Order: sequence, then C-alpha cells, then structure tokens
Amino acid sequence: MAKENADLRSSKVVVLLGANRISSSIAHALAHGGYDVHIVTQSKESSYPTPHTTYHHSDLSPTSLRPLLESLNPDLLISTTSGGNFDLQTSIIDTAISAGVPRIIPAEFSHDTLNLEICERLPPHKERERVIDRLRSLASEGRIEWCGIATGVLLDYGLLSGDLGFELKWQSATIHGDGAQNFPASSVDWIGKAVVAAAEHWEVVRNQYIYLNGLVTSGDEVVSTLEKATGQTWEVGRVDVEDTLREAEQRIKRGFPDAGMFLVGRSVLYDPDVNAVGAFLRSEDKRKLGLEDESLGELVEGVVHQYRHHGKADCGCG
Repeated sequence: MAKENADLRSSKVVVLLGANRISSSIAHALAHGGYDVHIVTQSKESSYPTPHTTYHHSDLSPTSLRPLLESLNPDLLISTTSGGNFDLQTSIIDTAISAGVPRIIPAEFSHDTLNLEICERLPPHKERERVIDRLRSLASEGRIEWCGIATGVLLDYGLLSGDLGFELKWQSATIHGDGAQNFPASSVDWIGKAVVAAAEHWEVVRNQYIYLNGLVTSGDEVVSTLEKATGQTWEVGRVDVEDTLREAEQRIKRGFPDAGMFLVGRSVLYDPDVNAVGAFLRSEDKRKLGLEDESLGELVEGVVHQYRHHGKADCGCG
C-alpha cells in the first residue's frame, strides 16, 4: 500500500507519465532535488537510467500500469501525456487509486482550464476541465489528493518553433489584436521548477487548481525584447482577433482542422474577451510557494542563442 500521509520531502518517490519536453523538464528538476523519479513511456525504445531516474514501458492500460505502480509504490504520480483525453486521464486516475497512489498532478501545464472562454474555444481544455471535476469529486470522498498546475503558454518553445507568430529567421512577427493584451507564459525549464515547488509544499496546494506562470507579457513586449536580443528591427504585422477567428473557421471548413485550431489557439492569448491572464494576475500561488518571476529578457536571449546554434525547434510532442 502507498503511504497515506507521507511527507514528499522525506519519501520522494515520483512516477512521471510521458516522454516529452515537459516531462523532461519535470524529471530533471525532481532528480536535481533528490527525488527518485520513475519515467513511464509508451515507447519501447531503450532508455538508460541516470542518477535518481529510471525508465519503464507501459501502454498506460490498467493491466499494464497498475502492477507497475504497485511495485514502485510512489508518493506522487504526475501525468504529462494526452491531457485533453478525458477517458485516458480518468483511467490513469482510477488505476492510480486502485494501486494505492495517494497523490496526483494531472496533465495541465498550459492555459487556465477553469477559464470558460478557453474551454469553449479549445475542446481539449474542456476535457481537462472534466478531469479536474472528477478529481474534485474523488478528493471529496477521500480517495486521492490532487493539484492542477496552470503555467500559461510555453514561450521559449513557441518562439523557437514559430508557433506563436514570431519568426526568428526573418525577424518578423504576426500579432493578433493590438499587441498590448497581456498573457501568461513560462519557459519549459520553469515547469519543472513549478512542479518541485508544489511537491515540496503539498500541504499548501493540496486539492487545488493553482497558477504558476513564469511571467506575464504581451505581443508588443515580446517583439521589443526580441529586437534587443537580435540587434535587428522586426517587421510586425497586425491582425484583428475577429479576423483570426474567421480565418480559423474557414480553414476548418476547407478540411484543415489542425491549421484552424492552430489559429484559435493563438487567439486565446490576444483576445481581451477571453482574458487568459486574469486568474494568473489574481493568484498568490507563486508567492505562497516562494517562486520569483522569470526574466523575459533572459528567456528571449536564451531562445535567440539556441536558434543561432541549433536552429528551429521540432515538435517533440509526447
């Protein structure tokens, strides 16, 4: 049986589901903090253990995952895979409970799932909201403890990949809206730091949805910071959010749903009616956990350095 009320700072056994940039960040931060990290991947490719980190294979079905969890007896389970898949996430949660896992951090690490406008525009976040509701119900019955962590958009990856409309190769940017609308963001490395802070202060975050973004910025501020880091004047195009949504709808109608939803995802950041940043600005979660903001300048300088030496980011999705 897993520990009922063990202190994570003394037990430190964590199972991490998923092989992607977020799980890598979390695993690195946990291992650096002395946690015994077990990474569960769906890939059968060989992985080699490193200090404090061991790899396992599972298809995440109950028959595969439950015996693994029972053998590892973790204090905490963290999911970073398929957050928008309600059936898979609830299966993981139910399997964790049956294996005696006392705590779980679900697959979030993105926009505010409790923002109704975001859930309406981005269907995967509606499914994430259902997962949070399920966890609340289970926690009220004393069956498991949980903590959901919203971190905003992955800014460094979004800049490297061009997914956010900033093209390092051409020093050009497309900003949706007036450019002044603030949005929450984090670096990939920040995600690991945030998870460790939550794990180390579980009594503070238990059974809550919390907001741990690295920083708050705007399209115009990102452009200004990129210009400083690159030493170049950037060409900026501006598109109304309403026009962005109309173009997204047309792409979906023409049979390109991924391209359409890509634009919808951008619109969430820049639309004042969505107010993606609202809950982050009201939150005192970072202060409670002793986290200080990331530096936008340092983040952007790191992105520019990486681009110049390694080029554009690939997907690396898990």
